[in-house]
Order: sequence, then C-alpha cells, then structure tokens
Amino acid sequence: MNAEAYARQLKQLLPRGLLWQLEPTSWLSRLLLAIADELARIDARGEDLQNEWDPRTALETLPDWERILGITPPAGATATERQLAVTAAFVARGGATPEYFTDVAKRLGFVATVTETGLGASTWRMNVDLAASSATYALRTAVARADSARAGDRVENRDVAELEAVINRIKPAHTLCLFAYT
Repeated sequence: MNAEAYARQLKQLLPRGLLWQLEPTSWLSRLLLAIADELARIDARGEDLQNEWDPRTALETLPDWERILGITPPAGATATERQLAVTAAFVARGGATPEYFTDVAKRLGFVATVTETGLGASTWRMNVDLAASSATYALRTAVARADSARAGDRVENRDVAELEAVINRIKPAHTLCLFAYT
C-alpha cells in the first residue's frame, strides 16, 4: 500500500466525533501522513524481502547466498551470472557416482576421471589431466628457487586448490579423495 492508503487507515482508527473531522492541511493529518510514509516504506521493504528469499531474484542478499553455499564469485561477474551460480548450487542434487564428480570437475574446467583405489570402497582417486584442462585461471605454478626452497619442497608444484576444495566440500563425509595430476 502507498502512504495515502495508510493515512486513510490511520484516520479510521481515530475515535469518532466532530473533533476528529480532519482537514487535509491540519497538523494531525500531516502527522498521520508522516507516520503512513514510514509504514509504506516498511511495506515496500517487505515486498523486497519476497524477492530476496529466492536466489534467482536476490540482489541485496546475494553475498549471503554465496557465503552460505560456499561460492566464490569470479572477479567481474555480473549479478545475473552470480544469481545463476547460486541457483545452480542451491538446486544441485549432488551424488556419489564417479560421473557426478567428473561432471563437477568438467564444470570447473578440468578434465578428470575417477577410479576406485584398492584401499576400500570409501577411498577413490581423481585423475586430473592438467594438459587437457582449460581451467588455467586456477592453475598456479610455483617453481622452487635456491634462495626460498627448503629440503623436502617439490621442484615444481601446481596448485589446484579450487578443484580440491570443491570436491572435498561436496563428497560424502565418510569418503577420502586422493588427487593425481598428470
């Protein structure tokens, strides 16, 4: 409702009688209109809240949706792209099949296969082909240098923290995922 409709309602709540026959320019009418303005603002924010509880239309609560669902938006992503990512994560059914995890890796830009290890049914290995992967933004190569490397450091290390973080977050809690990179 708008402010005028709230002002009419407030006037109807006043006691009946000749004293309460208000002119539109009286101080009491103006006071009721000022109160009605705030009620109309609260009403409009309530309508905004209906849009914010749906990730497809959320704008103000979009950072909260991303935080709760564990999504880190890429730099420069538009609000629509962020809404689509949140919605996809919100409605994702998940799964425990190798095909599901290879599909997740594929959406992140990695070419991977999942194989079971001989260590038991709850341990499996994700084989990631870095040469065929297109997720170059996630690959950071660190080369050991004489002035900064220590004993035990790898000569060359590729960090694919995003893939490992996503897989470890969505895998069943009782499983162990080992990552192998080629």
